[in-house]
Amino acid sequence: MINVTSQKGSPIIEMVMKDKISKTDIETFEETLKQKITEQEPVHLLITFENLEGVTLKGLVEDLKMIKYLRSIKNVAVITDQTWIKADAKLENLIPGIKVDFFTPDNTEAAREWLIE
Repeated sequence: MINVTSQKGSPIIEMVMKDKISKTDIETFEETLKQKITEQEPVHLLITFENLEGVTLKGLVEDLKMIKYLRSIKNVAVITDQTWIKADAKLENLIPGIKVDFFTPDNTEAAREWLIE
């Protein structure tokens, strides 16, 4: 499940990802991302992982389609205490032009501040 929120006038999209991520979840995020990009660029993502179990196959296929939006994303703050997510997300640092940093759940405000520095 993905819960996506975004405030009008803010460049930040906040996502809470937990349990299993489906195709519908990815489509919901994509719609929010497209809308935010029409309002302003670049966009920053604040992603919180809570007990993430994985992604369905259809969700993974939808996720791969998101590559076309990478130019519009500048910073990604990842909030998690799950070390496997941090290790896996190190690959994200290889995407040119996007900065990724990791924060613990008790440092959410620091993550928001880092996004807009």
